[in-house]
Amino acid sequence: MALRKCKHLAICGNSAPIDRTELAKYDEVWALGTSDIIGATRYWEFHNIPCDKNPLYGFKDIPARVLGQALPMSNSICVLLVYAMSLGIPCIDILRSPLIAKHEYLMERPSLAYLVATARAQGITVNWEGGVKNCIYMNGGMF
Repeated sequence: MALRKCKHLAICGNSAPIDRTELAKYDEVWALGTSDIIGATRYWEFHNIPCDKNPLYGFKDIPARVLGQALPMSNSICVLLVYAMSLGIPCIDILRSPLIAKHEYLMERPSLAYLVATARAQGITVNWEGGVKNCIYMNGGMF
């Protein structure tokens, strides 16, 4: 699974359509296998949901050293962010994954917020569309 040198990655969720022109600025575009995105560099499926995307990647394509980390990988976007971090990709945009449905908001959004902060602390630029911009302790709602 050779990955060309990627400096700017888009990890795309499924909350809304994405126009191909919006994705043109990225070296790599990773989308979920169930998404409607056409032309992603890689499609990922972690739930054994049948899909016709190609190329299709899954857990078998992510090294065990990445998956075995003690990090909160509570959804597919979290797994992909941790994998991208392990590859040393310096700039990552998370698109169409605000995680605002009740279960997502309660269980998954805090995990992704933690991982975004962890990546930023490592010097990785992470832009999370619809995500937490800045968490200042005791300064209002965190999520």
